[in-house]
Amino acid sequence: MNLLLKHLKLQLLDNLKLRKAKFNDSSLLLEWANDADMRNNSFHSKLINKDDHIKWFKKKLTESNDTSIYILELSETPIGQIRFERIKNGCLIDFFITKGERGKGYGKNIILMGVEKIINKWKNIDFISAEVKKDNTPSKKVFIDLNFTETSYPDRYLYTLKV
Repeated sequence: MNLLLKHLKLQLLDNLKLRKAKFNDSSLLLEWANDADMRNNSFHSKLINKDDHIKWFKKKLTESNDTSIYILELSETPIGQIRFERIKNGCLIDFFITKGERGKGYGKNIILMGVEKIINKWKNIDFISAEVKKDNTPSKKVFIDLNFTETSYPDRYLYTLKV
């Protein structure tokens, strides 16, 4: 594991748990996906249809070896999700923290915990990246604080961590 991740892992909170998403998380994940802030920070801002979501989620959980979805729990209460999509020799991150828990460091925690899980699961990945809209300041800060390398594009930033 990356030396920075080992160092930062010491700052994880004891009452946090990252678990694999299950099919009964579908409604909660749809609610989070349609959160106004989430839609605003997404590259596809249209609300997600329930039936489309259920089909997509079921497929990701049962048919895809290139997707891993995890739920972050604080004292057994779900407060966020992180998804990894495998691409060639790396993967893309997408994460969300519930409105009441934002600004408390859980974004860093979910990424650190998720990266550790995905490195152990997909042993042959070389990098982990995230695409972030230019005006999504909280997410930009999280990736910068975790020492991801920033590349600027006209409508987004790409943050990359070599593993």
